[in-house]
Amino acid sequence: MRTFTQEEMEKHICAYLHYIKNQYEDEKIICMLDPQFVCCDVQAQSLTLRFEVKPWMLNVGGTMHGGLIATAFDTTFGTLTHFFSQPHFITTTNLSVTYLEPVFESETFDITVVANRVGRTLAGLSAELRIADHRRRLCDTATATFMILREEFHFPEQ
Repeated sequence: MRTFTQEEMEKHICAYLHYIKNQYEDEKIICMLDPQFVCCDVQAQSLTLRFEVKPWMLNVGGTMHGGLIATAFDTTFGTLTHFFSQPHFITTTNLSVTYLEPVFESETFDITVVANRVGRTLAGLSAELRIADHRRRLCDTATATFMILREEFHFPEQ
């Protein structure tokens, strides 16, 4: 795996999120979730994205739908995996979410993902979802495995 600088990582991830959001113009779920870059750490192989719970994301119980929580995890996992596997396409092969506490409307939460191992064909990751306030309440955890494909994916970096 190639060695990257902190600056390269931040620039690439921000450009990737910008590209995805502008490419699909709110037509895709990633655009609707509207992930915001918070921080990344090239040495720790970690990434944090922020999401805000909007009314359309709620289940009948009035909390964020579990499938959308899984999608937010998948989006964050995929963004980090894409960075470390560039220029290759990636695909999720396994995603496991443990729901610990509900996430409520209007809450803002951070998902922090760590790449535990990135090999030539597989990447293993883990993550936490915490409410973005002073208490940093842990709501959910997840793990994922991504396959790194042979096909290449290039996007115009800004």
